[in-house]
Amino acid sequence: MDIYSRIISIICNFKAYNKDNANLQDEMYAYSKGLEIISNRLMNIEKECFVSTAEDYGLTVKERYFDSITRASDVKSRREMLLSLLSVDETDFNLDGMKKFMKQFPVSSKITEFATTNRILITVEKNDWIVSNFDFVKSCVEDFFPSHLNILLQINE
Repeated sequence: MDIYSRIISIICNFKAYNKDNANLQDEMYAYSKGLEIISNRLMNIEKECFVSTAEDYGLTVKERYFDSITRASDVKSRREMLLSLLSVDETDFNLDGMKKFMKQFPVSSKITEFATTNRILITVEKNDWIVSNFDFVKSCVEDFFPSHLNILLQINE
């Protein structure tokens, strides 16, 4: 039911209004158009509040929370990176959590553990983005991964 129909159905419950009055119908139609504008804006705000439905400023606002997030060009990649980063928690310091953490960057990676020596090798595929942001990724990885691990980040040629 559209807003105009809902207004008319509510007004019909009051005996003071004659629903057949053309002036009343016109006035209610004008109100409904104003309410539709507000309703559409509120629906847009609600959509932008959630990463899984945001398409514009909602993603930008959430990306600003994290210095480490990369601004991908398409909405799907931006959502995936944000969802990956937002889903990391204190229990994710295992191989799966580390893989999840690496998904925030627009690069494919492979993580190899050397448990006996407390080393981790992260190999990333070479692309233009990683070449220009290698130090940034390395800094983020060092901040996230446990400090007792020796992390080696390398680009696969």
